[in-house]
Amino acid sequence: MLAFRVIRPGMEYDYAEGERERAAAAGLDCALCLAPLVSPLVHGPCGTMCCRPCFSTCPHCHCDVQPEELAQVVPRMVNVHLASLRVHCPSCHTVLKRGALEEHAQTCAAPCPRGCGSSVTPAERGAHEAVCGAVEERCPAFGCTAAPMPRLRLAEHSRACPFVAVAPAFDALLATLKELEARLDALESRARRKKKPDPDALASKAVLAERRGQPSTDSH
Repeated sequence: MLAFRVIRPGMEYDYAEGERERAAAAGLDCALCLAPLVSPLVHGPCGTMCCRPCFSTCPHCHCDVQPEELAQVVPRMVNVHLASLRVHCPSCHTVLKRGALEEHAQTCAAPCPRGCGSSVTPAERGAHEAVCGAVEERCPAFGCTAAPMPRLRLAEHSRACPFVAVAPAFDALLATLKELEARLDALESRARRKKKPDPDALASKAVLAERRGQPSTDSH
């Protein structure tokens, strides 16, 4: 059973029963959010400690906090005590020390966020994404305007989609068109080469015409 649930931007802890009171009894609760300190900072002028995300005003000095007045240096025992607080893993609900949660999360299998029913570790997420049946995709057939659908439904859609049925013939037609375009480009290139005057041929013709005493047809 989760006794306390504390959520902050980028951070979420489910504290086991009695852990919040234990932190408060040791003076390790944030003066602003009243939860156990997370990434605590110290306000230099008065020594007040608050969570890094919370520190905008000092609850003791009642003033805006300047960045240069904050220090990350806190007594070592403060961090040791905070790391020893017991929390629940949000994925498997194992109770463990807060300081071990980040390392535990790297190997803890969590339910697929797309809702396919599989559980994957952070290291497996990339490979799972490639085969997850809940990932939405469009019908690959050209001309099909169906909305994106989960992969598990795509196979069923493909059996009924008329565009999928004609896809092989359409692909063959496209291949034929590409082949014809390539042949046309080759013929046009050959024709351009034939129209271009050959300098050596023109020079030989001029020499022959000169020897015969006739003007070269290319003299103008």
